Amino acid sequence: MELDLKSNIELYVVKHSKRTLIASFPKVIESCNVSFNNDYLVYTHNWGLYKYNLLSQYERPIETEKYNLSFINNDHLIDKHGNIYLSAGKNEEISSHIYKLDIRKDKLTRLTNQPLSYLHGLSNKYILYTGQRNRKFDIFIKEKNHKEINLTKGLGFNDAPEFFDNDKKIIFNSDRNGTSQIYTMNIDGSNIQQLTFDNEYNCWFPHVSPNNKYVCYISYDSLNTPSNLHPSNKQISIHLMNIDGSESRVIANIYGGAGTMNVNSWTSDSKYFVFISYEKLLKDFANNPINCRLF
Repeated sequence: MELDLKSNIELYVVKHSKRTLIASFPKVIESCNVSFNNDYLVYTHNWGLYKYNLLSQYERPIETEKYNLSFINNDHLIDKHGNIYLSAGKNEEISSHIYKLDIRKDKLTRLTNQPLSYLHGLSNKYILYTGQRNRKFDIFIKEKNHKEINLTKGLGFNDAPEFFDNDKKIIFNSDRNGTSQIYTMNIDGSNIQQLTFDNEYNCWFPHVSPNNKYVCYISYDSLNTPSNLHPSNKQISIHLMNIDGSESRVIANIYGGAGTMNVNSWTSDSKYFVFISYEKLLKDFANNPINCRLF
């Protein structure tokens, strides 16, 4: 991502089909999670993790250096207890494992056995992630102290899996049929169903609302972006559709890509979701560290 950008955290109001600005920063931030109580955000900046309080409008770094974590990437989630699950390298190694950071116990636990694992889904029992194994990107599910299970078995480039329907189903994107489209499957990898069919787009990062009614996702022009890549600094579209794939519509055309909406950013009441758009940083804005507006 270019460093001379400002980042706009935007809120999409589903009921009114309206975009609202939450905050702007004179730096690149990426991939917002919304807390269970909708009172703070977690996002990344410059390989670090940050917490932004929506009431006080105050940003602070989340301490990870004492665990020797480095290269914290865009794939992180918050559970209802405030614990953070993240993908990161350790001891200056870029290779990514998945960790649980228990905030109350101040304890870090590694959850994966193999590197190049990127978290996207979380349930009470499992973690769900993309892993690079034998030069293939597949979707894996893993229970604590058990071996990982490959659900997609090398059929195309598979990424961004999340649980939905009370953790009985998984949504993800894959280019198994050419362009990258949105699919669903059961948690054992069976019953794969395709939801999107527009080959003009490469569709990425589907996120299901907590009430299981809607899916938001981003897309790239398939003529200009390969199906197995999700680059930053691109003109992209943000879509919203029903959970069955019907009534898909573009709700925003923005400058962004990787970092805009890599992780689930729905509020717990399913009324809103958050995304990040980017603009060239102007000199006068650079003198104002944070310019915020609450929803």
